[in-house]
Amino acid sequence: MKKYYILLLFVFAANMIFAGKKLQVYFQSSPFKIPGQEAFLETYMTAIGKSVFYKKNANNKFQASIQVTMLFKQEGKVITFNKYNLLSPEVDDTLSNLPNFIDQQRIPLKQGIYNFELIVQDENSTEEGFTYRDILTINFPENEVCFSGIQLLEKYEASTSPSMITKNNFDLYPYVSDFFPENINKLSFYTEIYNAKNVFQNGEEFLLKYFIETASKKRLLNEYSKFKKMKPSEVNVVLAEFDINELGSGNYNLVFEIINKENKLLQSKKVFFQRSKMIQKKQKDDYIVTDISNSFVASITNLDTIKDYINSLHPISSEPEKRHAANLFKKDTLIYMQKYFLTFWENRNFGDPQTEWENYKKQVDLVNRLFKTPIDKGYESERGRVYLQYGSPNQISETKHDPVAYPNEIWLYHTLKGQANVQFVFYNPDLVTESYRLLHSDLKGEIQNSKWENELFSRHDGLQIPNSIQGTEGTSNTSIDGRMKK
Repeated sequence: MKKYYILLLFVFAANMIFAGKKLQVYFQSSPFKIPGQEAFLETYMTAIGKSVFYKKNANNKFQASIQVTMLFKQEGKVITFNKYNLLSPEVDDTLSNLPNFIDQQRIPLKQGIYNFELIVQDENSTEEGFTYRDILTINFPENEVCFSGIQLLEKYEASTSPSMITKNNFDLYPYVSDFFPENINKLSFYTEIYNAKNVFQNGEEFLLKYFIETASKKRLLNEYSKFKKMKPSEVNVVLAEFDINELGSGNYNLVFEIINKENKLLQSKKVFFQRSKMIQKKQKDDYIVTDISNSFVASITNLDTIKDYINSLHPISSEPEKRHAANLFKKDTLIYMQKYFLTFWENRNFGDPQTEWENYKKQVDLVNRLFKTPIDKGYESERGRVYLQYGSPNQISETKHDPVAYPNEIWLYHTLKGQANVQFVFYNPDLVTESYRLLHSDLKGEIQNSKWENELFSRHDGLQIPNSIQGTEGTSNTSIDGRMKK
């Protein structure tokens, strides 16, 4: 299924409030075929009611009109086209809620590759319309089992009167978007399988598998995976849905696969969708039921490695998570640690926990390199903890050779947790190791020491505390970015 967001400026659905109307239209298409007949392209369009201009019609009602032109070209020649006016529902006034309105068309097309143009114009507006271009492929080879397009659905129901939205005795209401906000908790879909009778002989059954996977890492989500045995027909129809109430925010693919009795994959097709929903984090020992199969955690089989990884999470863990981790180390069991580790990252990015961990691990590797000591790893140090918890500071003032002050670093964040010009003061009072301790910070919730300057400049008793630590000999200003390059 091809998806187009026909907007002059790319905007998210939540931002569709505008000063000065700009036509906003969503468009999708799916190719289908009827055995013994030409293939056809089914198009779906939703116009945003508030984005169009209304005029009074002959019924003394307000109505919008959008001129739609679709061109299908090959080698620069128009092979076929479709031109029509899409009318909005009639309304009594334009001050009340203006409903969105949808349209569906079926355009016969021979199999092949087409240069596609969609031209959309608000007929009641003086603003120039706009054009979208893409390449469409219609391909249903007779000697292969294959899928039609995948149609996402707002809803479906048994048909009582055939219409443009009717297929195989069901009325299919198109969902003309690949974005599913938190108030939509069902993913409904329709597709067709062709040529199964040509490929599977003597009534041999085949297996249809459909599931949701993460878009970036292609990780199959076991709780969103189903199988169905099918007997070959002229057209095998797939009309189903997933309850996505517990599917958290992320980018996903809806995937279909055809598998023969030898467990060989013969054909697959997928469509992308995006989900936005905050899922309540798992509590207490809920991680015990987490399935780690087909996840990145399954490959972490060394107990010392998984312990180290869990320890590195301490700077960004909640207090309950810290207690769970401590209890895990008492059990000293690999599988529980793997389950906990996966749950930790699923709670932060359910759709792609692996990428979330990999991004964090890069930061852990950095602090291990910059802040390790003979005793502690970088993430166990005070500087490492602050860096991982709050990110890279905007500036570091570093003093190592002042005869009055202990070696120290002062980190400055321009803004942090709603506060401006936040400082963290680290110092090394033992003068031997690189074990810098956090002496003071003006961030709420961190150590605050009103006499931090006295302690910092107490390297030699009896010496007067300077008015300012800035400009002291041996002081340099740098940044984490600069230190990374060293």
